[in-house]
Amino acid sequence: MKKRRKRRISRKTELRIKIASFIIVCLVGIGVGIWYFAYSTVYSLAAVTKISLVGYDSKGYVKAEIDDSTLTQEEQAFKEVLDTVEIGFSKEDNLSNGEQVEILYSYDEALAEELDVKISDATTTFTVENLPQAEMITYEQLFSDVEIVFEGTSPVITAEVVNNSTHPYIQTMDFVIRSPKEYYQKGDVIIVDALFDEHEAIDYRYAVEAGADGYCKEYPLENIDTYVMDPEVITEEMLDTLVKAGTECFTDANEYGLRIFSEANRMPIWINKKTTFEWKNPYVISAYFNVAKENAMATAGEYINDIKIVYGVTLIQADGVNCDAELVVRFNGIMEKADGSIDLALDSGTMISASHKDKFIKDIVRNKNTADDYESTKILE
Repeated sequence: MKKRRKRRISRKTELRIKIASFIIVCLVGIGVGIWYFAYSTVYSLAAVTKISLVGYDSKGYVKAEIDDSTLTQEEQAFKEVLDTVEIGFSKEDNLSNGEQVEILYSYDEALAEELDVKISDATTTFTVENLPQAEMITYEQLFSDVEIVFEGTSPVITAEVVNNSTHPYIQTMDFVIRSPKEYYQKGDVIIVDALFDEHEAIDYRYAVEAGADGYCKEYPLENIDTYVMDPEVITEEMLDTLVKAGTECFTDANEYGLRIFSEANRMPIWINKKTTFEWKNPYVISAYFNVAKENAMATAGEYINDIKIVYGVTLIQADGVNCDAELVVRFNGIMEKADGSIDLALDSGTMISASHKDKFIKDIVRNKNTADDYESTKILE
């Protein structure tokens, strides 16, 4: 038997068939599209999108919202779909004039199909334009009218930040001390932070320049009065001055005479119904430098430091009867001034006690009742 030869289609013919099929499919698609759009209402999301640009050139950002206020009652189905719309952008902030931004829409497609709502655009683009130039607030300008008001003497200084700026936006900022303390002392560095909403600044078209470490500035605590805390600061010459000034602080011996004579078992006399006690022959016995401990700074008040000088005296009355006594004069508030000089606070000198009993005087100068609050150092003996 003869074999029947199979007819083969040439490659050219096969290509023609494929091209023809593609054209037919396209024509059918175009026809369906023409029918779809010709006989259906097609809605544009871009047409109901309100775009606004905020900020300034290079720091602009975009806002968008759906505005369906112009839609009619017959377009209620479209309104329902609009309730499901979410808007995104290819870039939302740090925008500059001339940039192209793509708007990306998403919505409930199943609902749109159910309500027979046709959407013509799932994406669209707009050009960034008309963003103004920013008003610059320099770092120097930011802190130029910000000061720290100090009160007190180191190491018990309080600090408060005051914003004296007349700039309309800097006036609204908060300037606060970072890691605030109850008290500050010479040598501390206070860091002040400028607090503001950077997004808000952009809204008002202000570009705020930051320093090397951000929106902050250091305020070193220097050139201030400081309580002397080191007994070695008190020189022999200073101590001599204090000792001499202390002898001028002795109060009327009659205030202490009866008690001291009683301690020494001496008999007092009265002349014209008055005692006649006097301090005689004063000499210095010892001196103590006292400094408040850190835990007592808040309650020490003006007694952050003091120098107590112990004098020996003779307490004598008119008939010559006498006894030995010791008295204490205190100088408080000794400080190193901002210029480096030492103020011995001589006007603070006060006689605070006197007794025949040495132990009683020692308890006073060694701060027996306040040992937890003061550190005591003997500086003269």
